[in-house]
Amino acid sequence: MKLAERYVKWEEEKRLLFWLIVVDVFGLAVFVPFFLLSNPGLFFGWLLGSAVEIICYLTMVYGSSLVLDYSSKRGGRERGIAVTLAFAALRFLLAVGSLVLAAFLTFKTEGKAINFFTTAGAYLPLVIVSIVFTLIHNREKKKGDKDVKKEEKPLEKGEEAIDE
Repeated sequence: MKLAERYVKWEEEKRLLFWLIVVDVFGLAVFVPFFLLSNPGLFFGWLLGSAVEIICYLTMVYGSSLVLDYSSKRGGRERGIAVTLAFAALRFLLAVGSLVLAAFLTFKTEGKAINFFTTAGAYLPLVIVSIVFTLIHNREKKKGDKDVKKEEKPLEKGEEAIDE
């Protein structure tokens, strides 16, 4: 089975993760010359930021599915709130911790170990890819709504509606 055939069958969360990984790998490829020539900090900064970005995305997906599971059970609302807060705190600590580490190493080693700016920049694909996916999803939804309205024809005189 080809990748395109599998991609079509994937849920939206897996598609978004796929494109996040593609953008992150492309970013790593852009920073390979810097890694090889003079400044490996750019490459490692992007790598650290990309890893944190993907972990944060996975905690959002996993956390939201847990909240939905808990909400269907008795007493699950409080548990869902606790899970949401725990994952939000984990994402915050990961993002801030990696930025603090990157800032320390950038200014202590003059950017040779990990670069702060590429670490921060590696968080951006999550925002950009999410916005693009939302716009595409909304466009497809509007298009689908228009197709349904076109199929619905008004009843002619003397016709009866058939209930299914």
